[in-house]
Formats: sequence, structure tokens, C-alpha cells
Amino acid sequence: MRADLPIEAVSINGQFIEDLISGYKTVITKGREALELTLDTYNTNTADGEKIRGSRYPARTITVDFALTGTSLPDLRSKLTRLNEILSRKEPVNIVFNDEDGYYFNGIPVMKGDASDYKNSMTGKYEIYCADPFKYSAEQTVTPTNKKFTVNYQGTYKTYPTLVASFPATRDSSGNNTNTSECGFVGFANQAGKILQFGDPEEKDWGDIPTPATTPLNFSFSSLTGWTKNGSAVIDGYTVTGTAAVTGGHVYASGYGSGSNMHGPTVSKVLSDSSTAKNFTFSWTQKFAVTNKKQYGSCLLVLWRNNSGTRTRMAAVSLYKTKKDNNCRVIMYIGSSKAGEFTVACSKVGACSIKKVGSTITFSVAGTTKSYSDSSISNLVVNEVTMFFGKWKTSATVNANYITNCKLQRHAYSSKGDIENTFQPGDVLTVKTEDASVYLDSGEAQDPAPYLGALGNDWEDFVLTPGNNEIEIDYSDFATTAPEFELRYRERFL
Repeated sequence: MRADLPIEAVSINGQFIEDLISGYKTVITKGREALELTLDTYNTNTADGEKIRGSRYPARTITVDFALTGTSLPDLRSKLTRLNEILSRKEPVNIVFNDEDGYYFNGIPVMKGDASDYKNSMTGKYEIYCADPFKYSAEQTVTPTNKKFTVNYQGTYKTYPTLVASFPATRDSSGNNTNTSECGFVGFANQAGKILQFGDPEEKDWGDIPTPATTPLNFSFSSLTGWTKNGSAVIDGYTVTGTAAVTGGHVYASGYGSGSNMHGPTVSKVLSDSSTAKNFTFSWTQKFAVTNKKQYGSCLLVLWRNNSGTRTRMAAVSLYKTKKDNNCRVIMYIGSSKAGEFTVACSKVGACSIKKVGSTITFSVAGTTKSYSDSSISNLVVNEVTMFFGKWKTSATVNANYITNCKLQRHAYSSKGDIENTFQPGDVLTVKTEDASVYLDSGEAQDPAPYLGALGNDWEDFVLTPGNNEIEIDYSDFATTAPEFELRYRERFL
């Protein structure tokens, strides 16, 4: 705080008005106090009191009273003209007050009413309209330790961090790029289980090089036209019953029927023009969320080779929850045999995929990637998918259990070699969680790169909250020179 200025002196974009106009003095400000929460309520006309529909913090208006002194009336008028010039802004500016010089607001100054002038002195007021009502600290930067950011957040309201990953341009003794920082993906997971993932976790540094001509098959769920419902009585020992439906672009069970164990509906689709899908990636977005530990259920996705009605099972992923906790089992199958399993928090389930190259199948679920080989599937072609949504006995069902954004990507390969990875030496990935924007700086320009983000990224809830916060980092294990990470944030205050 500067002792030579009034305690509440106002700085606009780094300059105090007192330094710009002699004879100007900030007298008092109002409206910087804590925000009042606005509640959206309604009544039912039958129940006592009211119901709360929602809440929000409104825009903030700060009022500034000032005094202005000149050597004469013309000098006073000249200074007032200069003040109007300083306050004339069409976009929000940084507003700092002398008694809180470590913080700032974003607002637009607006002169209010006629000033009262008395020969060579006058008083007046202006308002600062803050559409964003929060007060901010200066930006802070944190670097990770052991692949983890730790932030002791001192703000009083949540804030959205910016995440940066730099891929060093490492060189040998001759000055040649060694490519040891090439990387296929980076991922971030906070303590609430919210995940952001960029790139391809299945990407390898050496292997089959795809030819440019790959043909994707996309389908979304506007309806179930062309899908077969409950095509068999049993799948994986589960009773097939109930009804599947579509809403909001995703398919789910609108009714589970009844059963003595796991039971529910199925939908199946034979994919057209898929005879060349021997090597492929089948990806989808899965929601499998619970609101209490006593909700149980399952979701099974199966890929088949359908040869004129004779089905051969190629691969499957099952999410299964019958325990009183917030986790689910992820079970991966090749054919009808279990290849592996792991346990994960239900909240982490999002982007999923099954990739087949020759005899190798790679499963990617909830940020975990597992690969298995089985020669019996080398020449199998996928052309059918089945989805099952299950309820356990008479228990409460999983709160949100649905699938959306399915895509089959067919691959053709010409040779083996060093694969050009998503992130190259010298690249800088910048992720701004506040507006879900992604940028990739390849040394020439920082370009928007929304295509790098996974479909199931948890943008809205990836925040820093008051107190201790931890964000874990993951990246491709073949990156022998690790990416360099930093987290930037501004503390927000009510």
C-alpha cells in the first residue's frame, strides 16, 4: 500500500488516478464487501416455506466518491475532462484499490450524474460495474513433485486452473533432436476423481504405421432405429429383460424388468460396410455414476463377428458394481475369457476404447490402459456391437448408466517404424479449464486444439477449492524425457 495516496485510491490497469490528475482524491468506496448470494426459490402453494431451485452470485457494482480541485474553474473543467477520458472504457479493466494492492477486480468504470462544482473544486462519483463479481489475486504458478501438483488454495471461492505441459527439445552432442520427449498423451486427475485427458493413451512410440486412408464409422443416439432390442434371452449369464431408450443423445435403460440376479435390456447393431475392420479402434463415452454406496448395477459392451447370423465374440468390457462403496470392477474379455480386471472409482469412468491390431487388443477405460494378445482373434472382423444395462436384483440402480458417442475407426497398416507421436519435442500444450479451451504451440503459433481433448473430460468440475488440492499427472511411459508441467491459478474471493 502506498502511504502517499488515499487509503482507497483506485488504480486502473496499473495506474492510480491520483498520479494522473493533480488535485484528484478518492474519498470513499462502497460495494467491495462480501457478496450476497441470490436464491432462486418457488413455492408449491401446499407445503410450508419455499423450495430452492438454484443460487448464484450477482454482478457487483462498486461506487467511488471523489473530490477534484483545480487552480481555477477552467483548470477544474480541464481536469474533469481528463477524468472522463481515463474512465471511458468499453471493455473490463483491472481495478486495484490501495488498501488491497495484492488483489484486483475486473470492471468497467461509468461516471454517474452531474458533479457538484464550486468555482475551483467539486465532488462527484462513478461506479465500477463488475459483471464478474469476484476479487482475484495475482496469478500464481505451481510445479509438480513426483507427478503431482499440491496447491494450498487460500481463496474463498473455487477457481479454474490453467495446466501447461512442455515437451523439451532434447538434443545429442551433435545438436540433433533425440525425440526422447515425444509423447502420446497427458492426463490430469484431481482429488475428486475428475479427469482431463489429451492425446491418445493407446499411442505407442514404435509399431505399425497406419496409412493415411482410414475410414471412420460414426453413430450417435438420436433414436434406436436400426438397433435390435433384447435380441437374446441371456447374455453373460444375465437375464435380458426391460426396455432401452434414447434421450439427450445417449442410450440407457428406461426399464429393467425383473430378475433374480443381474438383469436388464440390450441393444445390438450390425455395422454396415465393416468387412475391412480387422484392425480397428472402437471408442465410446460411458457414464457410470452413483450418488450413494447402495446403488448397484452393470454395463456390458460386446464386439462380435456376425457371419450371416453366427456370432463369434471378439472382445468386451464390463462395468460391475455389487458392493457397498463408490467403486466398480472393470472386467476385460477377449472372446469369452476374462483377460484382466481392475477396480476404479465410478466417477472416473468416461472415455473408453477397444483397439485391435492383429492379435493384440488394447483396452482403455477410466484412464487405465491394458493390452493383451490372443492369436485366435488375429483374423476376426468386427461388425456388430451389443450393449447391456443391468440392475442387481431389487436394489437401487446406478444413478447414471448410459453410453454415447460411439465410433468405429478402421485401420490399415503398411510397415513398422518410429511412430510420429501426438506431442513432439518443442511443443507446448496449454489447457484453460475455465472455458474448456485447449491450445498447442508447435513453435510457430499457439493454435486452438480442441481435437486433443477426450470426449469424457470433466471440464465443469475440474476446479481448485479452498484448502489443500492435489492433481495427479500421467503421460506416455515411452517418453524417456518427461514433459515439464506447471499449474497457473488466481485465487478468487467473494
